[in-house]
Amino acid sequence: TSGRVETLMMGGRTLLVMPGPLTQRPRLGARLMVGHHLGRAVWPLCNEVTTAWQEEPRRRALTLLRTLLVVGEDAAHQHLHTLVPALVKAVQEPALRALACDCAAVLACFVPAGLLLSHLLPRAADESADVGSRCASLNLIAAVIRGSGARGDADGALGGVLAVIEGSDAFLRAEGTAARGAVAGVLRSMCAACGPGCVAERARLTWIALHLTSSLYTTSPDPISLPPSFSSSPSAPALTSHMSASTTSAATLSPAQQQAAAEAE
Repeated sequence: TSGRVETLMMGGRTLLVMPGPLTQRPRLGARLMVGHHLGRAVWPLCNEVTTAWQEEPRRRALTLLRTLLVVGEDAAHQHLHTLVPALVKAVQEPALRALACDCAAVLACFVPAGLLLSHLLPRAADESADVGSRCASLNLIAAVIRGSGARGDADGALGGVLAVIEGSDAFLRAEGTAARGAVAGVLRSMCAACGPGCVAERARLTWIALHLTSSLYTTSPDPISLPPSFSSSPSAPALTSHMSASTTSAATLSPAQQQAAAEAE
């Protein structure tokens, strides 16, 4: 079946997806057998996900892939060059987004987060790629961070993820909701799964969160750079002065933005 059970582990740090009919970790024999033959199934399933012209076959292929990743566990690390591009494409379709993120979270339960992020971060940072593809990579990064919570190995990689977000106007100054939603999803996953890492990067996390909020009301085309004081714990005046510089007065807002600001107040 296509049902799923979400189990929170490590005090909520990890979201472990158990697709139906599984309700617990498969037995050792099943895991070894599926892991040994996983390569035979990954390529045709990923090909179906990316090339099938009907939505239902793509959804079924992704559902089966999710189950195989749960059973095959760490054997999937040999097939990331096939899995990652397929998931990036699948997550751009609203009907497949949840399944694709499930697959990424399952991968992160068994594959080191640094290895997964080494495939996803360059895609998110690629300025020549379209915004939709870059946002898709961010959505998968959020799932990877949440899925890797039990391993705890994503905490040290948060700096690289934040650097990609900070260095791109496509994420920080986006007018559409897709980019802002993708960035917000990454921040939520960090807070849910990477407590120690969030403490270490709290200044940068706060700056990005505030900047996302301010971008709703600013129309200034000038790029806003991260101030040097944010490389370490910033003082409150530094935060206040930077955020005030990144927002515009109500006089420069469009009528729709003025109405949104008034409703927010």
